[in-house]
Amino acid sequence: MADAIGSGGDIVSKLGDLAVGALRRPRRETLMTLLPEVADSRPLKTGEEYVRVRMLAARLPDAGNLFSSKMPLVYAGVGLGEISSDPAGFAKAVSSAFNPEGLKGSNRETLGEVVLFNASPYAGQLNLALGLLSVRNSARAKEILKKVAELSERAAKPFIGEAAKTIGAVASSIDLLTSDGNYFELGLMKSVDAPATGVYAIYSDHGKQDEDIIFGFADGKLVNNATKAPLRRPYVVISIEALETRDDAHTIPRLRKKFDQVIEEIEKGADEERVKALIQEYAGLAAIWPDLLKADQDNLVNAAREKFKSYREARTGFESRRGLESVTPEAEPARPTLDSAVTDALKARFGGDKADAGVAAVTAGEAPASLTLEEICERLPKAVDQGNMLAVSAFAAAAVAAIQIGMPPYPQLASKRIMLCLRAARRFNDMKMIGEKLLAQGERKPLFMKLHGQALIELKEAAAGELMLKQAEDLAKRTHDTVELIDIYGSLGRIQKDRFVEIDTKNARARQDALDKGLGYYRLGKKLLNKESNLYHAVNVMALALAGHRAGLRVPKDLSLKHVKKLALQIRAHVDSQDPNIQDWDYANAAEASLALEDYPEARRRLDEYARENIRDAFSLNSTLRQITMLWGVTVGGKHGDVVEGLQMALMAADNGATLSPQGVKQLLDAPNEARFEAIFNGETGISVQTAYKALGMSCFVGKVLHGDRPKGTGFLIRAKDLLPPGSEALIQKYEISEWLFLTNAHVISPTGEHGAIPHESAQIEFQMASAGTRFKALRTLWWSPATDGHDCTIVELDGHPQFSAGVAPAAISAHLPQCRFPPGEKAARPRVLVLGHPDGRSLEITFNNNLLLDHDGPGVGQSFGTKPVRVQYRAPTEPGSSGSPVFDADSLQLIAIHHRGAVPPIDPAFGDAARYQANQGMALRAIMSAFHDALGGASVAARPAAPAAVGVAESVAAAATEATEPTFRPLRGYADWEEGPAFESRGARSHRRLLRQSADFIAGFEISSPAYYKKRLQAPCWPGGESGLTIGVGYDLRHQSAVELREHWGAFLPAAVIDRLVAYCNLAEPDLAKRTLAVTALKDIAIPLEAAMSVYIDVSLPIYTRKTEDCFQNTSDLNDISMGALVSLVFNRGDSLANKDSRLEMRNIATHMKAKAFEKIPAEISAMKRLWNGKKGVEGLLERRDQEAAAFADGLRLQAVPPATAAIA
Repeated sequence: MADAIGSGGDIVSKLGDLAVGALRRPRRETLMTLLPEVADSRPLKTGEEYVRVRMLAARLPDAGNLFSSKMPLVYAGVGLGEISSDPAGFAKAVSSAFNPEGLKGSNRETLGEVVLFNASPYAGQLNLALGLLSVRNSARAKEILKKVAELSERAAKPFIGEAAKTIGAVASSIDLLTSDGNYFELGLMKSVDAPATGVYAIYSDHGKQDEDIIFGFADGKLVNNATKAPLRRPYVVISIEALETRDDAHTIPRLRKKFDQVIEEIEKGADEERVKALIQEYAGLAAIWPDLLKADQDNLVNAAREKFKSYREARTGFESRRGLESVTPEAEPARPTLDSAVTDALKARFGGDKADAGVAAVTAGEAPASLTLEEICERLPKAVDQGNMLAVSAFAAAAVAAIQIGMPPYPQLASKRIMLCLRAARRFNDMKMIGEKLLAQGERKPLFMKLHGQALIELKEAAAGELMLKQAEDLAKRTHDTVELIDIYGSLGRIQKDRFVEIDTKNARARQDALDKGLGYYRLGKKLLNKESNLYHAVNVMALALAGHRAGLRVPKDLSLKHVKKLALQIRAHVDSQDPNIQDWDYANAAEASLALEDYPEARRRLDEYARENIRDAFSLNSTLRQITMLWGVTVGGKHGDVVEGLQMALMAADNGATLSPQGVKQLLDAPNEARFEAIFNGETGISVQTAYKALGMSCFVGKVLHGDRPKGTGFLIRAKDLLPPGSEALIQKYEISEWLFLTNAHVISPTGEHGAIPHESAQIEFQMASAGTRFKALRTLWWSPATDGHDCTIVELDGHPQFSAGVAPAAISAHLPQCRFPPGEKAARPRVLVLGHPDGRSLEITFNNNLLLDHDGPGVGQSFGTKPVRVQYRAPTEPGSSGSPVFDADSLQLIAIHHRGAVPPIDPAFGDAARYQANQGMALRAIMSAFHDALGGASVAARPAAPAAVGVAESVAAAATEATEPTFRPLRGYADWEEGPAFESRGARSHRRLLRQSADFIAGFEISSPAYYKKRLQAPCWPGGESGLTIGVGYDLRHQSAVELREHWGAFLPAAVIDRLVAYCNLAEPDLAKRTLAVTALKDIAIPLEAAMSVYIDVSLPIYTRKTEDCFQNTSDLNDISMGALVSLVFNRGDSLANKDSRLEMRNIATHMKAKAFEKIPAEISAMKRLWNGKKGVEGLLERRDQEAAAFADGLRLQAVPPATAAIA
């Protein structure tokens, strides 16, 4: 059996042999089956995460019988192979005889949740031995079980090497039990191929009886999903889980002892060499400690070094001042602990410092250096109330960091309030991220799982949300958490209610199923609640039952129309009885009851009250509007549409409201009672009625771009005289430019077809609000600027234009961009934008919600625009099809930008990555005006006009610019020799030190040889030798990049379709040469322009590698720029690992010399590395690279030693 298991399996094979060999007769094969409907499943990541196994339930039939003498014993052995030459194995035994925490109630036949082994690094192997033993109750059995219990505690110890020593003794004790005639109901010995996370059922095979069974897990029991009936056979249910961190690193005995020893020597005043030696011993121990992932090992070493250094300096200062009157005992520096070093290490790994910086950037440093969840809970609501979504993003990132750095249990109230605050602001992605992190950290509470599920529902991930909520339901039942169970049933009912509405009316069976399930969940919640004061479930029962009656479906007899009307009267009477202390949500409840009673004026009055009370709560407003619209069928402009007008108007004032159609806005504006809407707004800032009216007028200038009948994007008309500066009449006459011009994105219409754009000859334009049904053709392209590095704009002439109503004038282009950053505490109204477009090809929509202007990189007020592209970033919901939409300043209703793209990284890196920033981007129209005018003044206008070099349009101009600035690389060639550590572990951590162009070209020469060689051989992705992954650009190795990093670094340069193809090679190492060749062949049609490659290399790669070099080696600030360039080249090629292995010997030596400032010893260490590759084929470039780096470092030292005057002469 051990041979079949493979390396690392021997330490648990005896346990497996016992279980399989002593199975109850007649023997049935023990099976292990994934339960996909219980929890998500994905492959474990080797070397990147910890693995943990929990037993969720086990059952031995009849053991709970009063007359039974049987006791269940479950044991599990887990082997993880060899980690750092130590056998990684654990064992755990669970029995009703000695594990009271594992009992489910007082029932001896069913065991509940128990951790079988805690988090350990996953190294690519998982061997599982598991047995369910039926033990006869006897004095001898109890003695043996007592021994098993003692041994089990030692064999389940969380540290590798210690646990493995006891597994054999556990097996021997269990062997004694089987020799006494006890037998196994289940026995499994399995080497799990490609192990994945998830919940697994382990049970005996019953052959054909199992063919119709779909196994599930509910209420702590294995069930038949079809009937929900519990299975009566023996079983064990386990969960294999992946964790990002382990919460007990600070308890590793040998590490703690060595850490404390260093601190004690510092306190004794030991000499520097003694302290250095001890620190090196600690570092060596931590760097190879098998219980930690490589990333945690490195960060723990670095964090401890910083603790030792700062404490030694503090102690030295304190001792030098001791005895002075001004020095009190309280001034003695605090003693560092391993716990604090672990916290700092986790902050370094998970970007805690970056999160702190992000918070400081948007709060002017008001926030403390490191926020706790309680502190975030206090500050987040203020940011939401102010509409400061940059701060909201920063606080959400800080919350994620606090969760990753901390350990369970987390403060429940603070975590709950953070998630609820994000929900109110409709920041569902942030809610989801926090829910995922809590779960990944092992924090399994019904409350957090419920909120996580609700976020998934709002993100249209209903299937995942339902799965999460079902897990929360099961956990809430087992923990008797009735409060959360009530809310969970409400959310599960919401999923079924949405399905009922969305399912095609022809599919009566599916609608009936959704109706039955929805009513079932709401009635369960209503039954558990049993309080008149909370009407949520009762109202939904009433509304859903009436919807079922209207649809002609089967509704329970006790929910007849008569009963539903009675329920509606009860609901309204209860709300009236609370006056004048009616809760805001009860206004909505009373409104729905009034709709059930067909009392529409009363429903309108109640919803207006609800809208006024929730004017800033977009989540509540949207939820109620969705309910009234979807379930009751009441919409603006429809029958009884005035009922929801108040809700619609309230959403126009909210920061995160809804997107309205122009027809809907017009209906509201035509409503007779303007005072009604003023009462709803009640002084709140938002979109005024007057602003909405003007925006409606602007909509007639917005057109949908069509390719045949397929929508391509949006564009808008503008007068030629408004698109050019005053005095441009001569240019307009010279080129015979029409009165009206149509603007859209270059990735919608352009001569080159970039990003799937169509030529103007293939485009047709339809203006829905001015001449619906009429299509206009594009006659010629006047000017265009590419999407990748330009303005992403095309200006075309049409063969006509719509007839506009009298008094309707197009918007002017704003002379400046609004101010969007304000001093802390200033209570200025935040600028907003309006976006008019055809999202996803739908009818024209005006976006009033969540529309704050965030940032731009344009000139200040009073300064002029040049031809350089200017980005404008805002938070307004857009979808594919919105490309080319006009972007207005919501206050002045002047044009400021043309919508360009979504999900962009922030202009200011302090605001985090694109996923957290959640912004869209337009290109400033004033800059486009300047570029267009410049092009008209310097070139003839044609189907494809020449454009200035600044926008990179004309091939001849671009080529000339390339030749003028082309770097002079040396024709040297090398390949990456990375052994570990992703190149961009600290995303965004970039050095402020800029390398000389000479050094940048030196490194690039090894990566791409020369521009000519690059264009000939390296424009397409390639796969060099050595340890490289698929490589693009200037040494940009995808093996060391995540998908997020790839999109962030290259999103502005490469089409999304190209990036999607490259994402598959992120974090991928492929030793098989044939597979490498196939991959390169499949990607040979991709061309990475040298200009784009150099931009990413100069602006992204070099600053990050320079920072990594600074973090790896001390005293780099003392180096000449030439010497620093040589060190960066080394790290660029080999990485920054100082692991305690032979291949990193010279790197560790360099670190030692740099710390001692023995710079003269470093060139020899660089040259000495060649020993690693001597005698290997095809590494000549790598050997030469080491020689050139050594020589460059030495050259820098010589220049450093020359006096300044002499250096200048030289």
